[in-house]
Amino acid sequence: MLQRIYWLSAAASLGGALIAWAVGYARGYFAYTTFGPAVVWRWATPSLAVGVGLSGVSLIALLFAWAGQGLLVCAYEGGLTYQRSRRGMMIPWSSIRAIQTSAVRYGLPGPAHGTQTDLHLILVRARAEKSGGRAPTTRLHLPPALTDIDALAETVKQHVYPGLLAENMQELASGEPLVFGPLTLSAEGLMYGKQSIPWQELGGASLQDGLLRLEPASGNARALRLAASRIPNVEIVLQIIQHHLRKP
Repeated sequence: MLQRIYWLSAAASLGGALIAWAVGYARGYFAYTTFGPAVVWRWATPSLAVGVGLSGVSLIALLFAWAGQGLLVCAYEGGLTYQRSRRGMMIPWSSIRAIQTSAVRYGLPGPAHGTQTDLHLILVRARAEKSGGRAPTTRLHLPPALTDIDALAETVKQHVYPGLLAENMQELASGEPLVFGPLTLSAEGLMYGKQSIPWQELGGASLQDGLLRLEPASGNARALRLAASRIPNVEIVLQIIQHHLRKP
């Protein structure tokens, strides 16, 4: 259903762009023949700008629609099946090491018709993981054009997050720092870029409106707002932070 919306949005936007360009050409021609070349751009530019904007919307909708073409992803008891055209693979839950999501708008220009999840999975090879050292990873993109992508994202999190949370908590307790994209958690506190926040200086944490909000314990300090889409396993990060804040 959503993929059909993308195709229709692309076609409607392209049709609107052609009309806008035609109007811009007609206005420019009228201005040229009536008032002279000095006012052509003043008359034609608004319609031409609308045409360029609609063309961009059409291109984006086409990219989203094409990304989901021939792609089938299903969840089963042991993991996911991923198939594009004739190529397919099975992805065990244990090989998924990180999850990143972001909300993607779809619809025609103006108020969005809705939002859909853009899902990225970071996979690690099982053999490399057991052999020691740093295991190579693969980034798998599941586009928002997939049917029931939101439900699929929740299913993946329900199967993957409990094990990762227990593993991360154990690593942190043993003194190993945890890196989540631009954010690092350690036994001493948080580090974001060059900014360091000890646990005792952190007053609260929440996940709202696509932002990880870190509130200081003191009213004089400045709160930190991080884009949740930039942080892998952001829900796990939130649970770890809240766990530390509850500790006496």
